[in-house]
Amino acid sequence: MKFFWVILLYLLGTFVYAQEIPDTQKGINDEQLAFQLYQKRDFVNALPLFEALHEQKNSSNYYPYYLQCLLETKELKAAEKLVKKEIKKYPTQPRFKADLGYVYTFQGESKAAQREFREAIKDLEKYPQEVNNLAATFRMKFLNEYALETYLKGQEIIGNKDVFSFDIASTYEAMGEFKKMSELYLDIVGKNPQQVGSVQSRFQYQLSQFGSEENNAYLRKSLISRHQKDPDAVVFSEMLFWYAILSKDYPLAYPQAILLGRKAVDNGSRLLSLGRLAAEVEQYDLAENCFNELTKNGRNHPLYLSAWQAILKMKVNQAKAGKLNGHESWDQLEKDYLSLLEQSGFNPRSLELISDLAWLRVYLLNKGEEGRLMLRTAAEMPGIHPTILAGIKSDLAGMCLFSGDPWEAAIVYAQIGNDLPEDPAGQQARFQAAHLAYLMGEFELAKSQLNILRGTPSRLISNKAFRLWFFLRENADPDSSYSALEVFARAEFLCIREKYDSALMSLDSINTMFLTHPIFDDVLVKKAEIKTVQKKYTEAEDFYTKLFNNYPQDILTDKAILDWGILNEEKIKEDGKAAKAYETLITEYPQSIYIPEATNRLTKLRAKKKNGN
Repeated sequence: MKFFWVILLYLLGTFVYAQEIPDTQKGINDEQLAFQLYQKRDFVNALPLFEALHEQKNSSNYYPYYLQCLLETKELKAAEKLVKKEIKKYPTQPRFKADLGYVYTFQGESKAAQREFREAIKDLEKYPQEVNNLAATFRMKFLNEYALETYLKGQEIIGNKDVFSFDIASTYEAMGEFKKMSELYLDIVGKNPQQVGSVQSRFQYQLSQFGSEENNAYLRKSLISRHQKDPDAVVFSEMLFWYAILSKDYPLAYPQAILLGRKAVDNGSRLLSLGRLAAEVEQYDLAENCFNELTKNGRNHPLYLSAWQAILKMKVNQAKAGKLNGHESWDQLEKDYLSLLEQSGFNPRSLELISDLAWLRVYLLNKGEEGRLMLRTAAEMPGIHPTILAGIKSDLAGMCLFSGDPWEAAIVYAQIGNDLPEDPAGQQARFQAAHLAYLMGEFELAKSQLNILRGTPSRLISNKAFRLWFFLRENADPDSSYSALEVFARAEFLCIREKYDSALMSLDSINTMFLTHPIFDDVLVKKAEIKTVQKKYTEAEDFYTKLFNNYPQDILTDKAILDWGILNEEKIKEDGKAAKAYETLITEYPQSIYIPEATNRLTKLRAKKKNGN
């Protein structure tokens, strides 16, 4: 890999000397000016400066720039003369013959060029110490075939087929020879396991930048083959586990994680991380297998408590997503949490357990006061990082709202905002306090707080504050009162408390109370959101359709189009409609802040369609 540093030093040298210097700078010398012009690719004016520097200072530092200027300005005979002079000056450095061959390529003399390249490589028999320098010269000129030949010649001269292996693999990489590159890198790591990190980084770069199904399949097959041939070679288990995680092939990673744990390569940390990854993508059976492997032998395992906590976290997340239903399951989950909390203790290290159990009690078990009391107690523990403490208090405020106690929620949000005035958590709490003022019908107070937050440095908070401020301003009644907004805010508060049928009744009343009102479009959006939560997707789509037909240029429409696309993509499973929604958003609302998400989702849908999934 030595040639890499040669190239890097060459480029760094160019960068250091070629920093752009303002024309007004006094005292600029010829060297600085030469590199400044070279960087600007003004080779005509840089040429005489580098020529003078090369002749006056008799330094090889200027030679490559001088030569390149001659080639770029078509001074090919002068370039040939320069290189031949260097060959005479440095007869033990074959790289100058490579330069001469390079000049011949510019002259269109391919046979002469090949002759010089071959002679340069042959000279390595006399000067084997020059292998890296000659190969680097070829690599810098993108003559990778000759660089490869140089390294192979070096192996032959030295009599060691392992020397220059990494450089040869890297040359194959530059040539786009993925299979040859792969086999050589795997040979290297098989003989030198300490190189595993470097090899993984090269594979990761190749697969991320130039990956294809063919290359992925080849590497997968090759890794499995090597592991099967030598199952005791830990390095191939590590490589196979790494590749499986990289490609999100978690079932492939599972046996390797078990094997590595049994060989004491780790303490089971790979199984734990794999289980968490599998749980995130809803591969719950695989996740549970990973966690159970760590808990089956009891508390003797160092990750016993962590694995149990991961199991319970997975089940809570399932419950949050509506995939773990029924009081019997929730009651058992509460018992499991209490058991684990008893083992781990009520302390700052158990905050995640405490928070999850509180959520379970408040949102599923109708034990709101018990759940909130747990978080209040946790928040009083000493030694909690302020940002983590803000998260606990924010959860507590949300639970208070769900339980119908907005006053305590307001106090908690104020505490967070005062404790962390410049922190994103504090700014978010201040926005939540303004939103809560709106929910409670304190519209003027909410507008004044939002007006301040519109100038916050956080773009996220600023945008959210503006949208809510604009919503309040635009949806006042014609007489500047807030009759319709009061009903709408009540409906939103009911949604937070998951009382969706009551919220819909409140929204319906707006249409009966007013013949026309600017809030009617917001009513349609909110009804669509409620129907989505209730899994009444057809009705949700109907409300979105009414919005698009009646309010095509509304400020809410871009977000509604995105939500409609997500509804079709994730719930209704109509990829065609989803793609159309994202395309509409991108083409007809080019200033929307939702363009990045729409673009990302559209790209994935097109890839899915192309792959026939």
